[in-house]
Amino acid sequence: MPRSAGTRSLGQRSGLARAVELVGERWALLVVRELLVGPRRYTDLKRGLAKAPTNILSDRLVQLQEAGLVRRVPVARSGLAYELTDRGRALEDAVLALERFGLAELGAPGDEDAVVTHDGLITSLRAAFRPGAAGSSAVRFLVRSGEVAVEASVADGTLDLVAVGNQALPAPLRVGAPAAAERSAVLEGDPAALLVGDRAAALAAGRIRIDDPAALAAFAACFAVDAVGAGDVVDGVA
Repeated sequence: MPRSAGTRSLGQRSGLARAVELVGERWALLVVRELLVGPRRYTDLKRGLAKAPTNILSDRLVQLQEAGLVRRVPVARSGLAYELTDRGRALEDAVLALERFGLAELGAPGDEDAVVTHDGLITSLRAAFRPGAAGSSAVRFLVRSGEVAVEASVADGTLDLVAVGNQALPAPLRVGAPAAAERSAVLEGDPAALLVGDRAAALAAGRIRIDDPAALAAFAACFAVDAVGAGDVVDGVA
């Protein structure tokens, strides 16, 4: 595939280098993350990526289209929207792997300007989901982080996620979504506290809240990201 306009060559004949050329610019992978959840209008993307300068966001969309990863499609009563092509959706596993890696590195909240978005929380839950550990259980959780909430339903190892609330975008058509179970619990906290490491310790420390503590074990079985091991980092030095 020829290099799209605006991308810079790294001068290496390497698959990873080529991937970085295509999606390594700032905000590009976050655009892909948003579109993995569903088609988005430009205004939807701008709201979800509020700190992205308008000109940079527009440039990234043009570059992703020229690279064959994103296309514009008509949406009923909404004009045009952006969606991933099949080639763009091939980035899904890589995005979820990076999400897991990043969740383990988040640490305690420190940047007061850093926000949680619906598409960001949906991606975190998808990355943390462990279908094998979930087994045949049928459970449903309402997961809140700040003003953002996502309904997470699990049945027979299948996950269905729906953003809820005034700021939630319409959910795309979901084929084969699990039947809704009776809600097991409402959980609230920072995504890293909710999904990474020892959740019982996080609950005891007040970093997460749950209306039915007995349901925490079921949630932790379905959604888990391994914490950075004590042997991996010592005083911030690997």
